[in-house]
Amino acid sequence: MELSRRRTDSKTNIVGVTEERKSTKQSSKQSRLWLVATVLLIVGFCVAFPPFRSEDISAQPSTPSSRQPVEKPDNKPIQPSVEENEGTNNIQEAPNDEPPVNVPNVEVPAEAPAEAPVPPKDLQAAEDRIQLQRRMNLIWEQLQPSVQAPKDIPLIGERKKRCVKGPEGLLHMKAPLKVFVYGPIDAHNQLLKDVKLISCIRTMFGTEILVPEYFKTMYEPRAKSPDDADLVLIAVYPKCLLKSRALVEGQQVNVDEMFRWTIGNFSATYPNAFKRRNGRDLVLLFPSGAGARAFKSWDHYVPDSVFMGTEASNWKVLHKLDKGFRAYFNHSKDFVIPGFYREAASVIVNTKPWDQRDILALYCGDYDKSEQRRAVGNLQGLYPDSTSVYVRPSCPMGEYAVRSKFCLIPQGFTPWTVRMYEAIFAGCVPVVFSDRFSFPFPDFINYPSFVVKHDEKDIGKNMIDRLQKLAQQDGQQRFAALLDMRDKLQYNTSTPINAYTLIANYLQHKFCAWSINP
Repeated sequence: MELSRRRTDSKTNIVGVTEERKSTKQSSKQSRLWLVATVLLIVGFCVAFPPFRSEDISAQPSTPSSRQPVEKPDNKPIQPSVEENEGTNNIQEAPNDEPPVNVPNVEVPAEAPAEAPVPPKDLQAAEDRIQLQRRMNLIWEQLQPSVQAPKDIPLIGERKKRCVKGPEGLLHMKAPLKVFVYGPIDAHNQLLKDVKLISCIRTMFGTEILVPEYFKTMYEPRAKSPDDADLVLIAVYPKCLLKSRALVEGQQVNVDEMFRWTIGNFSATYPNAFKRRNGRDLVLLFPSGAGARAFKSWDHYVPDSVFMGTEASNWKVLHKLDKGFRAYFNHSKDFVIPGFYREAASVIVNTKPWDQRDILALYCGDYDKSEQRRAVGNLQGLYPDSTSVYVRPSCPMGEYAVRSKFCLIPQGFTPWTVRMYEAIFAGCVPVVFSDRFSFPFPDFINYPSFVVKHDEKDIGKNMIDRLQKLAQQDGQQRFAALLDMRDKLQYNTSTPINAYTLIANYLQHKFCAWSINP
């Protein structure tokens, strides 16, 4: 009987455990159902009422309390791929191969406006670049030195003995200026053996080779040593070597290191000449819009030396390496030289008379380097089939410029652009939109007599109407003034006044005005 009772109790316990397990399973199943229902409820709530987004603030008008300080230009990262173009370290975005995002057309109630479709990455990159350029335009005045080239310099001391004031107000030397060309140093000679300098001369950066060669072989009088010279021209060919992808022990050429090698070797070889005027009688040539930024440590080695280059812009190229930028151009000691255009002689020969030019306005080039170029590019849509307004992203500039009355010259990443000189040598009146373009030799060339300036905010049909009126009113006079002045911008020794002779003239002025201490 006892045994029977124990069996009954064990059966009862087993049944109880089984029922308890069933109850636990049911409760866990209910918990999972409740969890799924809760998640679905939260998701539905988020879809119906979107969470707070930072874009909502940008859509609202800014108030004084919510207004944020303007971000510095270099705070916005850009992933550039450097390309030798436009006479500066131009940066171009890598092409985007991804297809544009397709946003379906969804009907949205009036109280909940639809979100703007996301633009393709290449368009977004262009917008970012334009925004950066706008901010850089705002700080231009802060970067531009306030001191202009002084002309009323007193003739005292050594200056009075050696210098005299010329008819244009610039100082000139009584005796001819003696120039010594130093470089390239032995460390670079091995590189230059594998580089055909003739190929470098054909580019827009050819001035870094042509100008030193002129003072080394054709200019008189030539100094025998730096100690005997008034000025020492330091010859470094960074653009040529970089363009040719020359290598140093398997590594790409370091431009800053090339300059430091050359300056260091010169100071060690000719210590007296280097210390004579604390470097004020050294001349460095920078052939692109990057200017002295190519020589990053210039302010440590040659802060008082004379710089000549194709641009006087003291603003940053949109490049990640420009974080430590310092304004380098000083109008008191530095000056602008013309860009080199290798087809100058051929387009001059093919120049057509004004009344035989069938194109009113011409632009050949990309549309994405600046807001100005983007606005000029829009003219192609306004005049798609026009033969008088010819705007194309790619076309032979020289061939069309000799047929054109006006050439549109929007700036690139910087105000400098070789298209200015392509237009001038072809007899095409340049239309400039940037007040920051630096014209070479302004004391000898009357640019207002032929250059047309137009507001960059009014690039469109109004501009074309204005050019049509100018072509009838004073187009012939501008064309004649251009033809009279263009030889002064050409690197050609066959004309009595050319780019070489005017560079020598400006070097005389800089020697008297800057190199000689008062």
